[in-house]
Amino acid sequence: MKKISCILLLCISSASLNAQVLTNITFGSLQDATSGALWHDNDFNSLDSGDGLLAIGYFEVTPSSFLPTASTFDDFIVLADSSSFGSPVSGFLRVEAPNVDITDAVGIIPYVALFTGITDFENIEDATGFGLFQDSSWDSLQGAEPPTPTPDLFYNFGPDSISDVLIGSEIADATVSGDTDSGFGYTTAIPEPSTYAAIFGLGVLGFVVLRRKFTK
Repeated sequence: MKKISCILLLCISSASLNAQVLTNITFGSLQDATSGALWHDNDFNSLDSGDGLLAIGYFEVTPSSFLPTASTFDDFIVLADSSSFGSPVSGFLRVEAPNVDITDAVGIIPYVALFTGITDFENIEDATGFGLFQDSSWDSLQGAEPPTPTPDLFYNFGPDSISDVLIGSEIADATVSGDTDSGFGYTTAIPEPSTYAAIFGLGVLGFVVLRRKFTK
């Protein structure tokens, strides 16, 4: 009897360790013609399906600074993404992702990222523009283990300003409707020549330090 009880306990423990925490996530523009958000590239051209990648995720290690470069996203974990936005309105980007595995991200407030020039996060080195956004009103990630029904989470961009525009810009956008207070436009950013120069300079400095260390 003891042996059977131990085996049963071991099975239950293994099942608990392997259980996934799932949730349904909707993120991007509010799908409302009078109160939403439009997305643009760094030249302020409205984005459509195939023009970029909208992603939601979190950082395993938060960057010390947020620069419009691929290296900023070295530790970014993508929970869900899409380059197909399913909206007939140019600039409205909205992704509905069911049964997202957030086992390792429960309790975290996620970021929404926008990349232009790519449709797959694996090609981030080829991105031509970067955007990163978060809002203090967003809920932290919560989910449920099957067979408990999966909850719904929403990370919307609409008539209210987003509190943290970490990369890119936010501009009051009258094209959402006739009312300039009805929404905002969000644009990506590209590295300025000075940014490239600073990154290159840090690389050269590191090389010099290492060279001196090994020549001593």
